[in-house]
Amino acid sequence: MKLKFAAIGSNVLVAEEIKRAVQSIFYKDIDIESYTLDMLPAKKMADLYICATTQFEKLCQFVSPVKVVCLELMPSSRFFLSVGRIPRGERVYIWNNHLKYAQILEEYCQRLGILDIIFEPLPYANLSVDDVLFKLKQANYIMGVDCFIEGDLWENEKYRKSLQPSVVLIKAQRVASIQSASRLLREIAKLMGKAILLKRQKLQIRDRDEDEDAADHLLVYAEQAVALIRDSINKAVYNQISPEISRACVGQETDGQLQLKGTCFEEKLAGIDELHCVLSDLCDKLRLIEAGSE
Repeated sequence: MKLKFAAIGSNVLVAEEIKRAVQSIFYKDIDIESYTLDMLPAKKMADLYICATTQFEKLCQFVSPVKVVCLELMPSSRFFLSVGRIPRGERVYIWNNHLKYAQILEEYCQRLGILDIIFEPLPYANLSVDDVLFKLKQANYIMGVDCFIEGDLWENEKYRKSLQPSVVLIKAQRVASIQSASRLLREIAKLMGKAILLKRQKLQIRDRDEDEDAADHLLVYAEQAVALIRDSINKAVYNQISPEISRACVGQETDGQLQLKGTCFEEKLAGIDELHCVLSDLCDKLRLIEAGSE
């Protein structure tokens, strides 16, 4: 009953970034692949497709909207703290492939009260190489999304060599916003809840010996599902501060915790039902978190 996910981006860099953002919400490995729209497999096998809001309408031409979750990516607090340490009056160039997101990053900073430095967008995909090189040679500070700074800036030899040795690169590792992370976790919880309910109903019409084994597996799965959602809610919050802090936190280990020996069949069914209710309660909690962060 392991779920499959697909991260969809407008290009390979963004698709990989969405994939990393989804992975960062969970303590354990998940089954997720990244694709651009033109690389999407003809056979759609994923349980959920995760994309940026800008790709939603295009993706829904290939996948049912009920299987699509939009993820809003936000820089963590650590990025804004680094930008806030730039000395008053300094100019910082905002490195991004297009102007729109460079302006969004500037707006995020200004909303947080970072108003005493000069923001200058550097939308390199919309400028000539000469114009880009001219600005890079002057730059003391450059900020932008990590995958674009590490990729299109640093891996481009001509751009990299034009930088001053003392230039400060401030890289934003983007994470899922609380609202969109809650939405994603709620959809995952709903899928797991449906799987538990379906298998729980089938237990009563099987052979009793088979039922015992199936009940054992389902009880363990239900406990792991609850722990996964519960831990991931906390991890999504830690991500807002810093993904490094989030990675240092340890999730609840559930494997082998259940004492199934000596537990009668009816007690196992009751345990499954109780865990299914807990999962439903977590869905309600996620809905409140999502509404409260709008």
